[in-house]
Amino acid sequence: GTESNLTGAFEIDYNTKSDYQFQISNFKFQISISNLSPLTSNLWTVTGLTGGVTYYFRLWTADEVPNWSEISNGATSYAQVDVTAPAAITSLSVTSSNGKAYLSWIEPGDDGVTGICSSYEIRYSAVRALLESNFSQGEKVSVSPSPAGAGKEINETIGGLAIGTRYWFVVKASDERGNFSISNSPSVVIESDLTPPSAPSSFAAVSTTPGEAVITWTAPGDDGTTGTASGYVVKYATYQITESNFDKAAEYTQNWAPLPPGSFEQKVLDLTPAVTYYIAIKAYDESGNYSSLSSFAVFVAISPATYIAHPVAAPNPATVEDGFVDLYFKTNGEITGASIKIYNLSGVEVFSASGLSFAKDGWTYYRWNFRDDSGNIVPSGVYVFQVVAPGFDSDFSKFAVLRTPMGKLRPYLDPSSPDKDKRWP
Repeated sequence: GTESNLTGAFEIDYNTKSDYQFQISNFKFQISISNLSPLTSNLWTVTGLTGGVTYYFRLWTADEVPNWSEISNGATSYAQVDVTAPAAITSLSVTSSNGKAYLSWIEPGDDGVTGICSSYEIRYSAVRALLESNFSQGEKVSVSPSPAGAGKEINETIGGLAIGTRYWFVVKASDERGNFSISNSPSVVIESDLTPPSAPSSFAAVSTTPGEAVITWTAPGDDGTTGTASGYVVKYATYQITESNFDKAAEYTQNWAPLPPGSFEQKVLDLTPAVTYYIAIKAYDESGNYSSLSSFAVFVAISPATYIAHPVAAPNPATVEDGFVDLYFKTNGEITGASIKIYNLSGVEVFSASGLSFAKDGWTYYRWNFRDDSGNIVPSGVYVFQVVAPGFDSDFSKFAVLRTPMGKLRPYLDPSSPDKDKRWP
């Protein structure tokens, strides 16, 4: 009825057919309402319609139960074709420094100065000013900024221009219907780029894999700390690298694309194992300006292991009640893809752990919990273990496993201890 305020919803439907049969179960929009006074005027804008087409509208409403009203009387509307272009940009200005052109303008709207236009297209010419009549003759900038809203300021940087040449620039603003406007066309002579990138900072190197160095740094800019640099030059040597000998040091071949300034960068270098290296890096821009030298980094490229020796178990004998036995061995470098294999005296394998890596140079160990490959605790007895790695294996080493304590055990000594011979005969 028309008494008391309404809480519920409006539903709206429309169609392009004059004889369309509207039904309450079908609708395009549902609008929630709360405590709406009777006879209150309401406005709802329907978007996304096709220009030049007649639409037929109906609506109905429900209370909070919901109890639905009857379908309203018909309303007919002709969707106007959008023929209003964005307002022409008259504020376009351009300056130059460091080999680039810097454009700035105030944004128009979608319809004149209202709304947000759909896109911008920037073009430039080294011959003449660009107008609507010769707009297509200008060189198109590959990437243009996205509109943000009428009245906002847009700033865009354009590189790759010839030093000492005068260029005219223009911006085309378009809406979603293809209506467009052309801006004014200012010009500027491109000035030399004399500002180099800042030096890459926080430069460091570490080696965790034989023959590899992981280098890290913070990316500089193109002009100092502004913009993105064009590339890097990486040098390495067995002596300290300075500004005076940077060019003489060996160059590491790469084509890394720098990240924006302040970004963390990380790369891997392939170098000769077991060599102490000094590494340094510079950044350069598109005009051939080079940064100063980064702080150099020093590291020793890890050498791959060439032997696995002196396998020994501790404690020996070991009791299951101890919870574990440590299987020690010695290497002279990193081992990857290794396996620990344990056998009983009949030569039957009772346990195997594969895909192991050991980075320590010297004594290292694997801790075994007395369980076989099926997860069961092994019986008392004598066992042998071996370390197996690609290209070389260790000797076999015997050790005893006891299921019950057998008196006081000898002290548990680390193999690197000076007293290890008292522990392992």
